[in-house]
Amino acid sequence: MKKLTAAQRANRLREIETQREELMPEFSNIRSRLQNVQGQQANLEKQLQELTSPPPKHGWRTAGRSGDTARVRRELDQVRQSNEQLQEEMRPFQKQLDHLAKEEESLLNNPPKVSLADLQQTQAEITKLEIQIDRIGQAREEAAARTPTAGIESLKEEIAQAASDRDLLAADLDLGEGSEADLKKATTHLTKLRKQLAEQEETASLAGATQRGYEKRLADLSETKRQAEQEFRCQLSLYAKEIHDAGLQKIVKAFEEIGPALNEILAANKLSGTHGTGDEFSRLSGRVRLDMGGFHGIENNSISADEELVSERVAGILADIRKS
Repeated sequence: MKKLTAAQRANRLREIETQREELMPEFSNIRSRLQNVQGQQANLEKQLQELTSPPPKHGWRTAGRSGDTARVRRELDQVRQSNEQLQEEMRPFQKQLDHLAKEEESLLNNPPKVSLADLQQTQAEITKLEIQIDRIGQAREEAAARTPTAGIESLKEEIAQAASDRDLLAADLDLGEGSEADLKKATTHLTKLRKQLAEQEETASLAGATQRGYEKRLADLSETKRQAEQEFRCQLSLYAKEIHDAGLQKIVKAFEEIGPALNEILAANKLSGTHGTGDEFSRLSGRVRLDMGGFHGIENNSISADEELVSERVAGILADIRKS
């Protein structure tokens, strides 16, 4: 299996759960029908056994027994066919569910190892992406400010007016009331304006392409940043889980040492209380309970003193004293 990142592992676990939820309704339906059929089959097999077994001693066969046997055999054949058909229908669902369960178990039992250096590296990548996003966002705003949108509209209005003036001069010249020089001048001016418009439209087109490029770049970087942030969160949870488990093991180990310590305390109390001045140094019930609720990983949260070991300890100390 391909080694997954922390985020990929989390995503795959969610996908497995979704796929299981999609399979379960149909699987449950088939399983329920199969259970009903298997129940019918068991009842019919019991009936057939009763019908075909020898009658009790001094007994007799009931009327219609042969017909009942044939009917039960027919029904049993039909039920067995239904049983086989339903098992065949359920088999691919069971295979998929088993595969998902196996993959899920592997992912849960083999999480990626995450170190502090891994977290620092991912955080550095996020910071780098944030800087890039800010830089490109600022460049996009500056490029948008340079787009000659208002100038183009104004120039179009000016061209429309210049074209109208040129048309009037052309009509006047045709009527013999205008000069060719004025028409040439107006035409040259109109051509110049149209050239300016073409240049500005080309500039605006390039600016639009630049804006779209910036938008695409920002979208890509934002998605990369989102993935990096998800990876960081998943890494951090795995890192925290390792800290948690290490702390839990310390608690379990310490709790295991409480039993022998409790025995020693009770032995000391008994030694002094019974054989010494009668003083007891601490009031303990002989039982210690670790109150952590249903804490996962702690199976036994209560420890009781071993009275037999306590008595043996006291007897051993007294025996050692007598040896001197």
